Amino acid sequence: MKALLLVITALAALTGHAFGDFAVRVERVELARPGDHVFVTIGVNDPSGSFLMGGFDFTVRYDSNLVFAGAQPGQLLNLCHWEYFTFQPRGIREVQVSAIADIANGSSHPDCYGASAADLADLAFDIPLDINLYGKFLPVRLIWNDCGDNAISSRYGDTLYTSDQVFHFDGYREYEITRDSAFPSYFGAPSSCGNDSARILDFYNGGVSLIIQDVVAPVAQCPGDTTVIAAPGQCGRIVEFTATVTDNRPGATIACSPPSTTFFPVGSHIVYCFATDAAGNQDTCQFTVTVTDTQKPVIACPDDTVIANDPNQCLARFTYSATAADNCGAATVTTSRPSGAVFYIGTTDVVVTATDPAGNRAVDTFSVTVEDRQWPVTTHPAAITVSNLPGVCGAHVTYSVTAGDNCPGASVVVEPPSGTLFPVGTTSVRMIAEDIMGHRDTSFFPVTVTDTGRPVLLLPDTIVAATEPGQCEAPVDFAIQALDNCLSATVTTSIPSGATFAVGTTAVQAIAADPSGNADTGLFYVTVLDSDPPILALPDSIFASPAPGGCSAVVSYEVTAIDNCGPAIVTVDHSSGSTFPVGLTAVTAVAIDPAGNADTGVFTILVRDAEPPTVSCLDDITAPASQGECGAVIHYSVVADDNCGVPAVSVDPPSGTFFPVGVTPVIAVAVDQSGNADTCVFAVTVTDTEPPVITCPGPIIVYNDSGLYAAGVPFTITGTDNCGIAEWGSSHVSRSLFPLGNTTVTAWVVDSSSQADTCTFTVTVLLDDPDNDNLPSWADNCPTVPNPLQYDTDSDGVGDMCCCLLRGNVDNRGEPGAAIQVSDLTYLVGYLMKGGEAPPCPAQANVNASPSSETDPGIAISDLTYLVGYLFRGSPAPPPCD
Repeated sequence: MKALLLVITALAALTGHAFGDFAVRVERVELARPGDHVFVTIGVNDPSGSFLMGGFDFTVRYDSNLVFAGAQPGQLLNLCHWEYFTFQPRGIREVQVSAIADIANGSSHPDCYGASAADLADLAFDIPLDINLYGKFLPVRLIWNDCGDNAISSRYGDTLYTSDQVFHFDGYREYEITRDSAFPSYFGAPSSCGNDSARILDFYNGGVSLIIQDVVAPVAQCPGDTTVIAAPGQCGRIVEFTATVTDNRPGATIACSPPSTTFFPVGSHIVYCFATDAAGNQDTCQFTVTVTDTQKPVIACPDDTVIANDPNQCLARFTYSATAADNCGAATVTTSRPSGAVFYIGTTDVVVTATDPAGNRAVDTFSVTVEDRQWPVTTHPAAITVSNLPGVCGAHVTYSVTAGDNCPGASVVVEPPSGTLFPVGTTSVRMIAEDIMGHRDTSFFPVTVTDTGRPVLLLPDTIVAATEPGQCEAPVDFAIQALDNCLSATVTTSIPSGATFAVGTTAVQAIAADPSGNADTGLFYVTVLDSDPPILALPDSIFASPAPGGCSAVVSYEVTAIDNCGPAIVTVDHSSGSTFPVGLTAVTAVAIDPAGNADTGVFTILVRDAEPPTVSCLDDITAPASQGECGAVIHYSVVADDNCGVPAVSVDPPSGTFFPVGVTPVIAVAVDQSGNADTCVFAVTVTDTEPPVITCPGPIIVYNDSGLYAAGVPFTITGTDNCGIAEWGSSHVSRSLFPLGNTTVTAWVVDSSSQADTCTFTVTVLLDDPDNDNLPSWADNCPTVPNPLQYDTDSDGVGDMCCCLLRGNVDNRGEPGAAIQVSDLTYLVGYLMKGGEAPPCPAQANVNASPSSETDPGIAISDLTYLVGYLFRGSPAPPPCD
């Protein structure tokens, strides 16, 4: 009586809530995939927040494709510190989850007993890695095996709250399935559970919905090939880039190897990028990163150096070191004259060239000057004494004087020279030896001539001299002597020795006179030759451009020459103001002076064509895809013109290419002979006008599944398209539960161009009721004989209407070989005459097979009479069971 009072009190406290305010929900997990580990939560919803719980007990049956992996207390239990939680398998694909808030363990008690929305338990399941599961719904449903299943107790454990309504979910829709039924049941606790529980909870089934399989690969999009210059002082560069990915569903990622911000050394490197979507589909792309080295090596040269000649040599050997540093390792160093080489007197420039592995070159120079610091040495005779020539006041004296020096080219000047007519008396002969560096050695020896005579002029032959550089004249030294018997003749000339003579031949008159007035006169000639060539003044290289639309240019220039002896005649092989074609032309100039000396030079004229060609593209092209193809072959032409010849034209993609559905840019490039280029772009758009085709099965008729007023119906829907199917679906998933009656299934398919096709078919679920008593065979204890009341007198699970095996076997002895015996007669007498127990199978006690019904088994005295006749009088056996 106390328990009933508490139930009434609890219900009175909740009268402010309409039924359905309190709900126990099995979570509906969306977007799961084969191979996932998922948690399905069982939670309670109480909008008022006043629903206090002392414990719960749930029994869940899960789909055969789920693998149970354990359970754990929900958020409410953890936050409120409930003290007991357990779970255990129960039956096939069933698990029982129980919890108690307070197990009376002393001072330790929970912090709370309810919430407006609370998670009570989390069930863990593994989904097999089976591609056939894509798109399926795997139900997780509350199942009642007895009255205590799926109930929540009050905080103090004196009230049990159980089902009021139960709602099923098949992955698409939710509908109420509450009705009383025998155990086990998905419909809630039946009314037979009594009145000791409050029916105020709504239960909602759930499950795991797996996504439709994603077979569309993501699209990896790489940047174009990249060329960068190595960083200053480094043999490479850190390169940043961005690769992207597009996909029909979110969650796709892309990664590159090497990644962005990697240090790339000089050279070309392929970067591979991999795109992966959430379904594991992949796509790849690649591009090239090229790092170029444009840094010249740095040369370390010696300073300009001055050294002395090696002893008794007109040269010196010089050893030095020239190195180079480069950002990409060692550079190759070459020199115009190697270290340790011979350097001759004078200044020599040494050119140092460094080349790095990338072909970058650096050039530097230094000079080596070898000074001749060794003086020349003269060799001469001792004193010479001769007699005068007959009739001459002197004598010709011949001698040999030489000079030794470390460098060739030393000269000796003798005053007077050998062979000179020396006057009577003693003459000191001076010798001057001079090397090419101007070093001099001077010495003297005496020449003595004794005699007398009249003077006789000794004239030189024609003297030939060359002009000095840059001069049109030359100083000429000569010596005129006279022989005289008294050594007193004097010689005068019309032009003194050492005077400057102009180019050409000049006559010089000489007169010798002695003190007595006797004289001798004569002429000699001095010829000065012009050996200095003219010097051309050429312009630097000339650059010109053609007039617009032209392929040549008129170029004017000036070529002059200077000469030491007046104007020189200048000729060129291309006159100023000529027309020069595009390209490089060498112009040769020649200058000739009056003496026939010449100078030749060359300069260049470069006419550069900077006018690009003109390329003409078509308008954008739009064409439909070929039948059954996801693209079309497109033909087109591109033309180009140029001021200098016919340019080369390249088109990418070329005409006749198969273009996929979508927009493809076509790039045309024209390049003329000078490397000038022009580009144009047009688009080729191929449209997909061919819709997809979907095929549905014909009408499907099935019977309900055992234990359900519905059936899981498999079916197959197919679709084709020339460009692949982007999306498809149906109003119902294959193998989902279909209720009794007719259900129309609508399916659709959409291609990548948003063209669609649909189809429908009907699924009819019939009730498996062979005897038409409105009870399904799985719930009918006599499925072949109508028995809506389901009488089962002996409670053996087989209805009275179909338990008949041997008519007349009243006591229903089921032993092998059971037969009609006197014991059956005794049993029937006890039932009819003495109020004994009813026969276990009324149909077998209806010996004469008289008409019967579910409420009237047809057992009467006539059956007793029939059985006596059979056992004792030889009458026919009882009729067989139907």
